Amino acid sequence: MFGVCMKIGIVGANGFLGSVLYHELSRYFNEVVGITRENYSTCLGEYDIIINANGNSKKYWANNNPIEDFKASTVSVYKSMFDFPCKKYIFISSVDVYNQPMLTTPTEFARIDSASLSSYGFNKFLAEAVVRKYAESFLILRSSAIVGKGLRKGVVHDVVRGNEMFVTRDSCIQYISCTAIANIVNELINMDDTNTTVNVGGVGTTSVDYMIKLLKTVPVFSSEARRQYYEVSVDKLNSVFPLETSDYYVKEIING
Repeated sequence: MFGVCMKIGIVGANGFLGSVLYHELSRYFNEVVGITRENYSTCLGEYDIIINANGNSKKYWANNNPIEDFKASTVSVYKSMFDFPCKKYIFISSVDVYNQPMLTTPTEFARIDSASLSSYGFNKFLAEAVVRKYAESFLILRSSAIVGKGLRKGVVHDVVRGNEMFVTRDSCIQYISCTAIANIVNELINMDDTNTTVNVGGVGTTSVDYMIKLLKTVPVFSSEARRQYYEVSVDKLNSVFPLETSDYYVKEIING
């Protein structure tokens, strides 16, 4: 068990999710170190817990630049394992490690055919393998789509900004907020079930149509728009942490 006096390092502490993790966890723990590209070398050393919220999150770029994404999403994790030795390593991964299209709502025990994953999903899958091999104790959080203040990409961003849409109106996507993830991490830090993987997301999905109706906008859909469906089982997480619906997390951000 860990206490408030432990030393926590957050890799990617100035990023979209990492900045929220740093802000929220600093309220509960005495020593939280924000590790960024700028101060990386000065933060080297031992920690009680490392939370890795780093790595590339741009799927389109990753799938078109697989080698560069491998460096950003996999090699960076490998490096952090040795640069920041710790008692527990928490890795923020992605539901894209599951095979697409999602015909069911996969649990954490779903079989994964790694050869058929996208470059983005495959590099996250490899990063998870690195964590499992080298961490003394680990927690892997496979996150669904994330929303929060400062959102600069993704379907919700495009709907809010009135950008051209590349997913159809009936697309359904699972969401979770940055703040919710920070609260989940705070709850699970002392979880007895070590060396485990947990799906993270709101209950159910949100449709693009729901977002459009919330904003009362008239979006323009690209002729190349395709239907997307992303949903994983969050029963494991919901049994220990009360989750809201995906609709709730999206509405919370859209309404400010």
